[in-house]
Amino acid sequence: LERYVDAFQRYDVEALTNLLREDATQSMPPFDMWLSGREDVLTWWFGPGIGCRGSRVIPVETANGSIAFGQYKPSESGSGYDPWALQVLEIADGRIVDITFFLSTERLFPLWGLPPRLDA
Repeated sequence: LERYVDAFQRYDVEALTNLLREDATQSMPPFDMWLSGREDVLTWWFGPGIGCRGSRVIPVETANGSIAFGQYKPSESGSGYDPWALQVLEIADGRIVDITFFLSTERLFPLWGLPPRLDA
């Protein structure tokens, strides 16, 4: 958990690679996006997903028994962080096998007591 938070917030390619299993998957409802395999996930994170660099994550109570985080992306205004997703991670044998980014933050963040935004 701490290793993921540290690696994600630093957007550290090597550390993130070591945390993902080879067969890891990622999805992002409501978009019709499903990535399969560590290479696909990392290619997306460091391609179209690069906007998440500099994000902050806050651990929350489990979501359906899985580890979960509120993710905040750097604000386009340059001040603070705006809500982006509820990340839900499935772990097996100490590695991430699935990450789902639920983007309905207006509905989901209050359910976990997450703030509407983070200050810088």
